[in-house]
Formats: sequence, C-alpha cells, structure tokens
Amino acid sequence: MKISTAFAGFYIPLRMEQKKKIAFVSNTLWSIFRFRFSLIRQLLKDDYNVLVVAPEDNTRPHFDNIENLEFVPLRHLKQGFSSPWGELKLKKELEQVYLQHNPDLVFHYTIKPNIFGTLAARSAGIPCIAVVTGMGYAFINSGILGLLVIPLYRNAARKANQVWFLNEGDKIHFIRKGIIRRTPSLILPGEGIDTEKFQPMANNSREPEKIRFLMIARLLNNKGVREFVSAAAQVKSKFPDIEFTIAGSYDPSLPDSIPEELFNQISDGKRISYVSQSQDIRNEIRQADAVVLPSYAEGLSMSLMEAAAMEKPLIATNVSGCRELVMHGISGYLCEVKNAHDLAEKMIRFIQLPAENKLMMGKNGRKLMIEKFDLKEVIHIYKENIRQLLP
Repeated sequence: MKISTAFAGFYIPLRMEQKKKIAFVSNTLWSIFRFRFSLIRQLLKDDYNVLVVAPEDNTRPHFDNIENLEFVPLRHLKQGFSSPWGELKLKKELEQVYLQHNPDLVFHYTIKPNIFGTLAARSAGIPCIAVVTGMGYAFINSGILGLLVIPLYRNAARKANQVWFLNEGDKIHFIRKGIIRRTPSLILPGEGIDTEKFQPMANNSREPEKIRFLMIARLLNNKGVREFVSAAAQVKSKFPDIEFTIAGSYDPSLPDSIPEELFNQISDGKRISYVSQSQDIRNEIRQADAVVLPSYAEGLSMSLMEAAAMEKPLIATNVSGCRELVMHGISGYLCEVKNAHDLAEKMIRFIQLPAENKLMMGKNGRKLMIEKFDLKEVIHIYKENIRQLLP
C-alpha cells in the first residue's frame, strides 16, 4: 500500500509495508498443531501473518480466534494415492488457495503437499520449502506406488526453493534416487522439543518393583506395532509382572493401518494396556520406565524426543529418525528393524539393569535433547531461512 504526502510542493510516496504471510500446508491439521504450533505462535509474535492449510479435523478449535492466523480446509487431500484425476484436483485446489490468499512463502509437509503443493506454488509464483518429515508409506512399501512417487517427487523438488530433511539418512536416500540434485537442502533437527514443557516428573503412583514399557504411535504397520505386541508376549513369558502400554489413535481407513484382528488383540487389555487418546501425553510418559518405538522409518520421532526430555530411557529400531535420538547403551538401546525377538532381548536387558543405570540412561537422554534438538534452535533455523527468502 502506498500513501502520498505533500512537502514543499512535492508529493513524496511513502510505502507502508504489509505483514509477510507464511503458509503451512500438511496432510493433517493435527500434525500442524502437534508439531508446529509453537513455531506458528512465535511467527505471530514476530509480526507475521500465518495461513494454515490442511483437511479439517478435531484440532480445528485450536486455530480459531487467533489474530492474524487464518485456516483454510482442504477438500481434495485424501490419504493414500487415488486416481490421477483426484490428485490433479488437489493441485488445482492448492493453486486456487495460493492465488486467493497470496502467501509470501509456503512450507509443505508430507508427500502430497510436497509434490502437488510445490507444483501449485510454482504455478502461482510463490516461493516454497518442501519439508520431508519421513519416508512414508509409499517409500517404505516399495512397489508400483513407490515407482510412481519418485518421478513425481523429482519433478516437484526441482521447483522448490529448498528441500529440508529431519535426518541425514532421508537426504542420502533422496540423493541416491536422483530426487534432489541442484535444489538447496538442509538437515533440520526434527520439529524441536520443548525441554521446558517436557521435564522429568515424579511418578509416585507406581509400584517401584514393576516396570512399564510404553509405545507412543499411531497404530500403523510401519510403526512396528506387531513387533511390539510380539515382543511383549515374549517378555511376559519370562517376567509376568512387566507392564506394556500402547498410546495412539487407530484409523482403519488409513492404507497402512494395522489389521482389525491385531487391534482387537491390543484393545482387549489382556496383555497390553491401550490408550486411544491422551489429553496430555506427559501423563503417560511419566508412568513409564522406558519408551519403545520399533518403527520401520521416521523423520525424527517426536515421541522419542518427548520421552528422552522427560529422562526416560529409549528402546528403538536402528533406522533413520530413531538412531539419531538413542545413544546405544548410554541413553537406551537400538534393536534390529522388524525383529521382535531382538526387541524382546533389549527389553529384557533393560529390565535386568540396576536402578542407578536406568536413572543415568534417562539423564543422558535429556542432556542430548537439550544440546541438539531443543525447540529454540529449530525455531531459529526457520526464522533465519524465512529472512533470507523474504528480505
């Protein structure tokens, strides 16, 4: 907006800069709320406008009535890849959103926004950053879907201003597949853990002689749910008093959701306690002695970071997105992927540790979170790159 003023017979145009608008686009609204809400609040505090674009879900109320924040629901972003016509409708919808709301910079997260959102942003002439939050179902389960995704990703990555990764392994994979070549890239230390919110909490409600293993994850095959259930059975055959809990949502409509039979086995509560939703995941972590994630691949596991920040030892698979967070034998144990027997062995090894060793593992894990993965550092990286792209 320009305003002219008269001075000594001359009109001098005065330019009043409008606030820059940053857009965040993901395949779920809950993921923006869970992983990026602190970042969004900081950008609002720094006098940016924020546009949130995602399919609407029950986290919508968290985005209402916030000054300078606008939410636009997506109608054509469906889980799993559908027909080419369906994906074209998504690209067109995103392009219309960008042209109507005119953000200055767009951050895309997950496969579909990274591909079709990047293409839409390029068509609208808006700079964008693609954030690879993990390999995802299409990459982990190789086949026709993977063969289709790679060339689409390769084409979109060329049109992004930057491509960000949450771990080195994913970046190497993209380089080997020829997905990124000349596009600038960086490694973001995860979504950032709020080490002030996630602090050690006393647990006075538990019997000290009992040990509880907690898994926090959506009930998907690639999270290693089946391996956790199998390992729990093996451990309980030797240590009947050991407790196991899974905390995470179950949506049978998702393409990688666990079979209903396995879900029924979990939810019956005979061997494993099941928590579908938690108002505050810290309450579940507080009651655990160790947090377990037998995932096949991660971007950088938030649940492991939260648990480590609360001084809980970790047991996770030796894969990208998990291994960065676990110092084997120091803050927890790494196990083989898709190997329930090895997972059970690591659990038994933890059970047999002296109490002071378990305590030290937790302290080592929190120290790592503070030094390398603190939320403040992640927000700093975002802000510096926003300044560079929007001087």
